Amino acid sequence: LRLRAQSLGIRKLEAGPQGGRIVFDPQPPIDPMSIVKLMQQEPKTYQLGGQDALRFSAPMDEVEKRFSFIERLLGELERGISK
Repeated sequence: LRLRAQSLGIRKLEAGPQGGRIVFDPQPPIDPMSIVKLMQQEPKTYQLGGQDALRFSAPMDEVEKRFSFIERLLGELERGISK
């Protein structure tokens, strides 16, 4: 997960039982519109947490659920990489 996150320009990734946040590098390779689209599709799950962060809310009491959620989120972000 760490290597995938680094390739997406993610500086920090935190996840807990109720959600977490991603902090991006200043110039991540991800198209900003893909993040906007993600927030529009699931507004209760994803919100901006400042100009360089994405907050997410989801019940993830078990560690397996956290890993699964993060893997799915990283997959969504990988689809938004600018070519």
